[in-house]
Amino acid sequence: MIDRTNPLICYAMLSSLLLLVSNGCDDSNAMQGLDTELTGVIDLGVIQPDVTSGQFVITCHDPAGTVISDLKPSCGCTTIENRLPRQLDQGESATFNFSFDATKMFGDIKKRITVIEYRSKAQVQHEIQILAKVDRSLNATISPDSINLGHFGCWEPIECKIKIQRVGRPIRKCGLLNVLPDWLSAQVRDLSEFQKYVDFIIDRSHTPGKFREQVVIGADDEKLTCLIEGYAHEGPFITSSVIAGKFSQGTWDFVIPVKHAPDELIEIQSIKIDEVSLSNWKMNSKGKTQSDVYLNYDGTNLNQKLLNLTINVIQGGVQAEVSSKLILQKPG
Repeated sequence: MIDRTNPLICYAMLSSLLLLVSNGCDDSNAMQGLDTELTGVIDLGVIQPDVTSGQFVITCHDPAGTVISDLKPSCGCTTIENRLPRQLDQGESATFNFSFDATKMFGDIKKRITVIEYRSKAQVQHEIQILAKVDRSLNATISPDSINLGHFGCWEPIECKIKIQRVGRPIRKCGLLNVLPDWLSAQVRDLSEFQKYVDFIIDRSHTPGKFREQVVIGADDEKLTCLIEGYAHEGPFITSSVIAGKFSQGTWDFVIPVKHAPDELIEIQSIKIDEVSLSNWKMNSKGKTQSDVYLNYDGTNLNQKLLNLTINVIQGGVQAEVSSKLILQKPG
């Protein structure tokens, strides 16, 4: 009988397999034993690609007893806890534990265990079948599955991390499955047996520009992907593509953050909005890697408009141009 209440513990009662051989026993029982040689079945049901444990029970109904001499699995994926030879008297039972390794399997599986016994001075063999369906559907999750770093400077390595987790089954191994470019490094860090962190460091100091990298991570035999993208600037840049202004008495006041390499202050040469040169601006240093440009723009006759902003700067003796968009919209 199979206990289906627990898929990890299954029982195959093989009383029908051990044929009733006895002189002087009831004829009907003897005929029933001789005519009913059934095959024991252990149905593990739907299992994960992992090591699953179970057990089966052999009961002797022969008055002369029997000796279980060997238990032979059909392949190396099944391991049996052998305590053989095992002698059984009439009515006595023996329980045998086994483990079934399905880590490299998928779909419907059928394996066999051959039971070899000596009964009434003769060798008798029986077969136990192990049935299972290995489910390889994804049950590990990755969060986030995409990371957009936006705009940043080549001089500042960026750190980010993702979490790999699984409910109900530990993650035995976790690691990168694809070769990363030299500007992207990663390290797996344990949170618990069910959760891992993958820590990334993006260093674009020698490779400025736009990037888009698909990272493939394996959690045991499952494949998870994370998309990492962004834009690394070699020279100064404006951190935001859209800058909104503050409207007051017919003019807009803007604070424009310009990022630049550390300890190299920038010098503004000129500022233009839609090719119109401006003169009413000032600049303050804001830490080692940012300078704020304060700009006042006369837009008395404008209601709403998207404008192009261009700032020519010098940093470290090198001239550069940074650009962005301005949105002008009166309140209310």
